[in-house]
Parts: sequence; C-alpha cells; structure tokens
Amino acid sequence: MSGIKQKLIELNELNEMFADIKNEKLKSTLNYKLAEELDSVINKYEGLYYKAYNNPRYRKNLIRNASNDRHNTIISTHSTLNTFMPYILLHNLSSLS
Repeated sequence: MSGIKQKLIELNELNEMFADIKNEKLKSTLNYKLAEELDSVINKYEGLYYKAYNNPRYRKNLIRNASNDRHNTIISTHSTLNTFMPYILLHNLSSLS
C-alpha cells in the first residue's frame, strides 16, 4: 500500500475517533481544525503541482530539494540516535535488573 493511501486511512480513522467524542463543542472544534488543515495542505499542493507542471526549472529544483530533505532527515535521525542510544540502552538494562 502506498504511503498516501495509508495516510488517508489514518485520516479516516482519526475522523472516526472524533465522531466518538460526546462533547459536541470539542467534536466540532476538532473537525473544524482538521478540515482547515486539510484545506491548507490541499491548496499548497495544488499550487505546487501547477508550478512544477508549468515550469521545468522549478520541477528540477523541487526534485533536488526533496532529495536533499530526505538526506537531511536521515542525517538528523542518525544524529539523534547517536545522542540518545546510550541512555536508551542504559534504561533498558536497568529495567531488566
């Protein structure tokens, strides 16, 4: 299953969780905030699509930047693991005793 389909399933599950809330004000507020955020994301990616479709130079930059973002995320995750792994291992070892 693709990543986007999985995210849509997660959004649907989140919407179902909101439907189970008994407090109507809270339910409507959460639904409103979710709809507002989704509208923002949809508008952002529609604009991104049309920019990339109509401008080959922008398309190349978009692809290159996405590759750099992935690389930076991997480096950041690796750095975080290097920092916290000794503490995680220590915690796990101490909880075994």
